[in-house]
Amino acid sequence: MKQLLVKLADDEYHVLERYCKMTGRTKSAVVRYFITNLSYGGKQDLLHRKINRIAPGKGKLLSELIREMRI
Repeated sequence: MKQLLVKLADDEYHVLERYCKMTGRTKSAVVRYFITNLSYGGKQDLLHRKINRIAPGKGKLLSELIREMRI
């Protein structure tokens, strides 16, 4: 197992601390979770990424999003 030292600004560290307290997870667990969910930028990643929310009348049309994913 490798060890990682990360320098954070005070406000970034406080955000991480609050998130950990809110979720009950350790800082290491949070960092590991987000690293395992990083996208590598390939077209496959765009096709399999999760869409958090689709709201009618806001943002782009679904057809536009699909067209962008295929580029």
